[in-house]
Amino acid sequence: MPSLEKSQVKVATIHEVGCSVDDLLEGANHRQHQAKGAAHALRAHAKNIQALITAADNDLEQGIPDDETLEHVKKWLLRAYHATTNFADHWSNLEQQAIGEINALKRAVEVVSKLHKVEDLKLQRIVQGLQEDDLAEEDDEISQTGAATPRGRPVGVRPGKTIKEIRQAEEVAAKGNGEKDIDSMNEEELEAYLLSGE
Repeated sequence: MPSLEKSQVKVATIHEVGCSVDDLLEGANHRQHQAKGAAHALRAHAKNIQALITAADNDLEQGIPDDETLEHVKKWLLRAYHATTNFADHWSNLEQQAIGEINALKRAVEVVSKLHKVEDLKLQRIVQGLQEDDLAEEDDEISQTGAATPRGRPVGVRPGKTIKEIRQAEEVAAKGNGEKDIDSMNEEELEAYLLSGE
């Protein structure tokens, strides 16, 4: 029979592992939402920079400011646009990585949860078996002595007569007419007579 303590340790350990995996899952969910928000914000900034680049192109076509200055502005706007889109792509990749972690951790939570249920069921069966064994032992003691005491009798009470003593007492009782002649009894009969309490 498996040990009660071992089962309790298993259930507690699996519970702790489950809590740790659940915390990891929560962290992965947080990272996924953070990455999604960052990528969305960076793409919005990239659209704004793209609008500035389009405006600079329009100004270049119309020849409004100095062409050389506008070329430098456009060059730096393009750099900002590419840097922003690269950051957005990086955060999108982090979002996908977090989604992969979430899927793996969800699977781990399912496995640990199933394992916890199995071990918890085993623990309940062990406890139930131990309780049934205790009840059965107590019932045996009660049925044998009328009370649940160690060794089947109350403490300080002499055990009952042996089979030999009972037979000898029956023989003595069968020989006479009710009156016992102590002088005619041999040693064994005398002992049986004295132990019988008659």
